[in-house]
Amino acid sequence: MASLLSSDMIALIERRLAAVRRRKIKIDPVLGPASGIVSRLGSLPKIDGDIIHAAIVDAIRAWTNLTVLPEWRTPISDGADRLAAGGRHATCLVTDLPYDAQVVDTVKVDLVTIDPVTGVATAFEVKRGHGDHDSGKRQKIIDDLIRVRLVLAGHLRECGHTEVRTAAVRLVSYYGCGATGPIPTLTRESIDQHFGVPVTTMVGAAAELMRAAALGILQDELRLLLGPIDGPGGWDRMAELRNGLGQAGPFIPPPLSPAVTTGWATCQ
Repeated sequence: MASLLSSDMIALIERRLAAVRRRKIKIDPVLGPASGIVSRLGSLPKIDGDIIHAAIVDAIRAWTNLTVLPEWRTPISDGADRLAAGGRHATCLVTDLPYDAQVVDTVKVDLVTIDPVTGVATAFEVKRGHGDHDSGKRQKIIDDLIRVRLVLAGHLRECGHTEVRTAAVRLVSYYGCGATGPIPTLTRESIDQHFGVPVTTMVGAAAELMRAAALGILQDELRLLLGPIDGPGGWDRMAELRNGLGQAGPFIPPPLSPAVTTGWATCQ
């Protein structure tokens, strides 16, 4: 895994997991002393989603010649809003509207790439994809991406990206759940082929580092419940992985914040 992860990626993982450890836990009347395990580990899927997004961006930057614009905000014109509301998705997905300063909304997408050879700008909404969205949220994803598709090329040219000729949109559902209607969807089975680089390798390296830290959190919580645990700790494994990535200096996990006992004592 040496040289796979950037220092920014490693810092992101360490920062997010440290925040999980520092969080004060309010003891649940039902879960009792197990509240810390449930709360802290329950945070990991959201962190995993953020790491997937960051690893995809890192992979594209490292191994392609695409221009990368993370967290891109696109102004939606009145014409695009009305055309998208008509429900003719197939037409909208191949239509580029001219830039229009009459803006009625702004949509932020997770990532935009520009291919300097083909002139295609592609907007991506990146989801972890390990659970279905409710119908309202799923429809909003569709509507927002279609509106972005209509205006993205004109907006980018207005912003100085004169190489852009046309636009496209993609949904990334990394683990494969929640594919969204007419929007072309990429999963971990297809994303490497789409970009022509091993995106999943970088995501996997980041996930392994996060799992090691998660194991450290779990073991710390279990020690609070059950006492000492034999065997190598998750923090030892994280330090081993981190050192293998060429980062200098030892990793010292922050102290685990104690649970807030208010509420639990009154229920005993």
